[in-house]
Amino acid sequence: MRQRTVVDVRGFKWRYLTCFLLILVGLVGMGQSRRQNSQEVFTSAEQEEFLKRAQDALLRNDTEEALKFATRAVLADQTNFVGYKFRGQLNVRLRKFDAAVLDFTTAYQHAPRRPELLRLRARTHFKAGRLKDAIADWEMFTKRQPDVSQDPYLFTLGIAYAIAGRDEDARKRFEWYDVVQSNDVEAAAWHYLAVARHSGEAAAQGRLLEIKEDERIPMMQVYEMLKGSLSPGRVLAAARSGEPSPRELARSMFYANLYIGVFLEASSQPNLARIYLRRAAAGEAFGDFTLDYMREVARVFAEELGKREGAEMAAELAASPEQQAMLLWQRRSIAAGIGLFIWLGIRLYPRLQRLQPRRSTRRRRKEPVVESASEEPEAEPELVTAGEEGST
Repeated sequence: MRQRTVVDVRGFKWRYLTCFLLILVGLVGMGQSRRQNSQEVFTSAEQEEFLKRAQDALLRNDTEEALKFATRAVLADQTNFVGYKFRGQLNVRLRKFDAAVLDFTTAYQHAPRRPELLRLRARTHFKAGRLKDAIADWEMFTKRQPDVSQDPYLFTLGIAYAIAGRDEDARKRFEWYDVVQSNDVEAAAWHYLAVARHSGEAAAQGRLLEIKEDERIPMMQVYEMLKGSLSPGRVLAAARSGEPSPRELARSMFYANLYIGVFLEASSQPNLARIYLRRAAAGEAFGDFTLDYMREVARVFAEELGKREGAEMAAELAASPEQQAMLLWQRRSIAAGIGLFIWLGIRLYPRLQRLQPRRSTRRRRKEPVVESASEEPEAEPELVTAGEEGST
């Protein structure tokens, strides 16, 4: 009888523990579902209507009308990030980068659990040529994105590192990218640039990422150029080979010009690199997100090389003997002007002092006349009053 009671108690405890665990699992599941639901987008009917009208205007290529309705969507609910995000993307399309950054910033303030807004702002900073701000936003995005496994795929951050001259960071980023996404000549080219500028071309060729097959024309020819077995001219010839359609030819020539520019910059030929990068940046949009973004990369890279060249020329000019002589002449001219001003002051000061008493004596001479004229009307009533008193 006693043994049965013990067994029953133990069974009751196990059933109690099992129920507790089931309840705990259910609560965890509810918490996860709430987190997922927190990512859902809710908009008011008024805001939804304005957004729809803005999208319809975009389909008609009426960007000004679209921007007007996007602004009205923002005003319909100023605490919802959706309107700001849509208007920011529209401002990027209109190349109003400062306004787009402001919209993405406001959107992120209202939705801090949406790190994709940081990525949108980073791309906008990059297109505006603000590399430091772009890198800061991308790095913040890598820390706050919920799916950490997607971090190695952040190709754009590696490109920003490379263009900004942060070669070691760029090298690590593209080596990490190659682990998860191999057979990409573009990653190999940017990795080559980072290693070549840091350790030299020989080291870059020795540490070149291994690529077996990249079907895009002329990417394998670009890879052979990086290895040193093919010239840039042969890469251009490969891009024109065959009978490609105008769209295919434009795409092949874009890749060829872009990565010839990257290769020439790695070879310490920035002036030639800028020519090819500008060619890659020229032309109409492809209508493809990746290609159009890489066209922006070519433009920003060419502008950054131009800024660097201008800074180097200014530094060389400041250090040249001619510039030093010019600066010395300017300093002497300023000193001579200051000395002449002081000399004139010393010479003219006594004359000014002589003129000062004459002005004061003139004032003193005029003062009695004014007093006598003012006293005469006061004396007349007194005489009249005295005469009247004598007559009485």
